[in-house]
Amino acid sequence: MKKHSRFPLLLSTLLVSIAVIGLACWYDLPSAAAGDPLVQIELVPTSLQVPAGGNAEALLIIRNNYLDAISNINLTYFPQDSVSIVTSPLTIDSIPAGETRTLNLTVTQKTPTTINENVYLELGYDRQSSSSGNLTADLEVETLQVSFGPTPAGGVFTASAQMAGGTTVSEKQPGLIYLFLKNTTSEVLNVMSIQANANNQGLKVSPSAKTPLELEPFDQVAIPYLVELENNSALQPGKILVDFDITVKTSTNGQIARDSVTQEVNTGVLGESDLLTLLGVPSILVLPGFLMVVTFLWLWSWKPEPKTTIDAKDPRFWLAAITLSMGMAALYPHLTGLLVKMGLLDQVRDYLSGFGLVDIVLLWVISILVAVIIYLAALRIDIRIEKYKTRFIPGKNDKPLSLLRKLHGQGLGLRRPEVSGAIFLDKTVDGYLLEKLDEGQKAAWIGPLIYISWLTDDERTKDKRRQMQPLLNSETPEELAMLIKLLEQEDKKSLKLDWNKNDPNIQGPCYVTLINVIGNPVQFIQDKPSDG
Repeated sequence: MKKHSRFPLLLSTLLVSIAVIGLACWYDLPSAAAGDPLVQIELVPTSLQVPAGGNAEALLIIRNNYLDAISNINLTYFPQDSVSIVTSPLTIDSIPAGETRTLNLTVTQKTPTTINENVYLELGYDRQSSSSGNLTADLEVETLQVSFGPTPAGGVFTASAQMAGGTTVSEKQPGLIYLFLKNTTSEVLNVMSIQANANNQGLKVSPSAKTPLELEPFDQVAIPYLVELENNSALQPGKILVDFDITVKTSTNGQIARDSVTQEVNTGVLGESDLLTLLGVPSILVLPGFLMVVTFLWLWSWKPEPKTTIDAKDPRFWLAAITLSMGMAALYPHLTGLLVKMGLLDQVRDYLSGFGLVDIVLLWVISILVAVIIYLAALRIDIRIEKYKTRFIPGKNDKPLSLLRKLHGQGLGLRRPEVSGAIFLDKTVDGYLLEKLDEGQKAAWIGPLIYISWLTDDERTKDKRRQMQPLLNSETPEELAMLIKLLEQEDKKSLKLDWNKNDPNIQGPCYVTLINVIGNPVQFIQDKPSDG
C-alpha cells in the first residue's frame, strides 16, 4: 500500500506571506531608474514669458537619489548681463539622501533690447561618501528658455498646469501638480477661489502650500498641489483628468475673470505591473485562477506518485485558471461583504470595476486558501480511492479464499498468466500473476497454484465436486469462493483449500521483481494431485 506524506501547509503560507510583505516593503525604498543621474534637477516650466517691466517665476526641483546627503549647494546662471534671477529661499545648505528640495526662481529682464534668451542654470554640490569618507564635487546643468515682450493684449490672467516628473500616482507614491497663475495686467488681482476636481475617480487633490490671495502686476506664481489616492481606493489604472477652476477679481473695477485648466494624472496600483510581469500573468483578471492552479500543482507535486507535468504552457493550465478566475470574479464581492460584516473592511469591493493594493493582497490570500482547500479535498478523495484499490491488492498472509475474492475485485478470472524467473529475496521463483500490470511495471504480486484437497470419497463428496466443476472452468472467482465457503460450512472435513507448497521458495503470495511473463494463462485453482 502506498503512503502519503504530510505537506507542511503552515510553512507554505508563511513563505507566501513573507514574499508579499517583502514586495510591499521593496517599493518603499528610494531608488533612481537605470541611467538617471543620482542628483536630478527639473525646471517647471521649462520656458517663461517675461512681460516688459515685469517678472516671471519658475520652480527648480532638486532630487537627491544618492544614499548620502549632498551639501554646499550653489546655484549659478549665465548670461548674467541680460537676465536677473533671484532664488527663494536664497540658499539650501544640504539635502538628505532620497529627499527633494525646491527653489522658486524669479526672472527679470535686465537688457530691454533682449527678445529671447537661453539661460543655463548650474547646480554645484558636494557629496561625502558614508563608506569611504571621500568628498566629491559635482555639477548638474539645466536650460531655461526665456522670452521677453510687451504685456499681452486682452485677458486678465492665464493659467496652466504641469505634472512634476511624470510621476505615476499609487498608494505609496503621491504626485505633485504645479498650477501656474500669471497676472497679465498692470493692476493687482485678488484670487477668490481655486477648485480642484478629480471627478470622483479616487484621487485627492489638495494644495501643499498656502494659496496666494493677491497677484501683483505682471506677477506669476506656481502653486503646488499634492495628488494622492484616497484611502482603500479602487480604480482602473490609467489616466485621470484633474480640473482646476480659478476665479479672480481685479482690484480697480471689481471685474470677475474665470479660467479652467486640465491636467492628466497617471495612476497605478503599487506593485501590480511588476508582480504580473514577474509571474507572467497578462492581467489581474486571471491572477486568482493562476494562483489557485499554481498552488494546487505545487502542493500536489509533494505526492510521491504520480508526478504532474502540467505547466503554464499547457492549454489545460489556462483552461483551469481562466475558469477559476471567472468564479472568483463572481464570488469576490460576496466574500468582501462577509469581511465588512466582520469589521475587517470598510466597504464591499469589486475588482472588475476598480481595484487597489488591498484587492491584490486579498486576492492573493483568498486564492491560495481556496487552492489549499481544493488540494485537501482532492487528497482525501485520492486517499479513499487508493484505499479502495488496496482492498484488492494481494498480501503475503492471504488465504486462498481471500485471494479469490481479491481477484474478483480486480476484475480478473481464474486463468492467470505464468511468471518465470522472478526474483524474491535474492532467489528465483516461478508462479502466477495475481494483479493487472501497468505499462513499464517492474514488480508485482505472484503466487503458487491453489489446490483443492477432497478429504473423503463418498457420494456426498462426489456430489459437491460435480457442483464445483462448472465454476472451476468459468472466470468467476467470487462465485467459486462463495460455493467453497458454503461447502466448508456444511462439512469442514470434506475439503481443504491451500497453496501448492511444493516449491520451498514460494509458499503463498509474494511481491517479486518480474523477469519474464509467459503469455498463455493457465487454470490457477486445481484439484490437488494424488500423492501416488
